[in-house]
Amino acid sequence: TLNAAGIIASYPTEVAQQKQSDYLTGDTLADILRECHKAGIRVIARCDFSKVHETLYEEHPEWAYRQSSGQPLIYNGYVQTCINGDYQQRYVYDILRELFSKYDFDGLFCNMSSTFVVDYELQVHEPCHCKNCRRLFQEQTGMEIPDSLNPKDPAFGRYMAFIGACSKKQKQRMYGLKDHLYCGLYRAGKEQGRRSAEGAETGI
Repeated sequence: TLNAAGIIASYPTEVAQQKQSDYLTGDTLADILRECHKAGIRVIARCDFSKVHETLYEEHPEWAYRQSSGQPLIYNGYVQTCINGDYQQRYVYDILRELFSKYDFDGLFCNMSSTFVVDYELQVHEPCHCKNCRRLFQEQTGMEIPDSLNPKDPAFGRYMAFIGACSKKQKQRMYGLKDHLYCGLYRAGKEQGRRSAEGAETGI
């Protein structure tokens, strides 16, 4: 796999909703991909849409995961996004269309493509309380999102079903791109199910 897009774009991008690498010179992604294909090596594009740079968050705070306090979750200058926000629901697909229109990748791997409550340091966080999640959960269950993942909370089971359905819907939409991006389908991340309500990664 080659890091390609999402948190950091490893290529010259025209999509404003992702930050281009500050260290990019020329189009090294194209160079590496070309040499790999010459050697008969298939290359999978690795993307991660779980976070955005703080500068993008400042422009679009509505994209962020929110704690019950209303605060975002920030990790080393990158802000956790919500699966139900416009970034993951809309702009991710603009990024993927651009990426695969410019580069002849052999497949797609999306890291951390579901809604996570565990971060890179294995710290457990509460469910997302952003405006979209609260609205959707209220509409579907008539309940408020629980403040923690406590199995004794009456809302716990309903929330896990809710976020699992959100993740499944997003993954099915991602798989639907395969006819436009790549003829194969690779599913990954089921062994990571403990870290997410519906698996951890998505592959096409």
